[in-house]
Amino acid sequence: MTPKERIGVFGIVATAVGVSLGLCNILGIFEHSDRRAMLQWTLSDAIAGLKLDDPRAIAFMSRFPPPRTDKKLLGVSKNTQRVTGGPIFAATIGYVAEDGERLFVATLEDVRGWSAETPYPWLSWLLTTIGMLVTVSAFVVGYRTDRRKKVPDSTTEPAAPEAPLAPPASAG
Repeated sequence: MTPKERIGVFGIVATAVGVSLGLCNILGIFEHSDRRAMLQWTLSDAIAGLKLDDPRAIAFMSRFPPPRTDKKLLGVSKNTQRVTGGPIFAATIGYVAEDGERLFVATLEDVRGWSAETPYPWLSWLLTTIGMLVTVSAFVVGYRTDRRKKVPDSTTEPAAPEAPLAPPASAG
């Protein structure tokens, strides 16, 4: 395999890996389970809050830290709004202090966006772009090289055959 062919194969492989990663990202394979569980809790009918040592609360605290306060925090709570008999259309999520005060730090839209984030959102696009550029470059270089081999140089005369052409042998 020539270096040009290797470069072309590398470009195709990089493109395939990039497209595969993009598909996995769209299918939700790279989503964080704790974040998804926090969103599901927010959209559920659960009345009870979350303790601070719950994995969903720990994930929530890493993205939405509690406000600075001297009060001891007990857990995470939510306040939801819905149309009678319909789904939740708005919510605020925050912390419950020891004295019962609620310190809200995020909305339902914030939690939705946060739960949909993946660790490497641009990796698939980067690999696909690099792969396509390498593949196209290898094709263009190969095309130009092949074209130069086929077009005779106009400054020189065509080379004469090394030996005279012999007439075909008769079957006789």
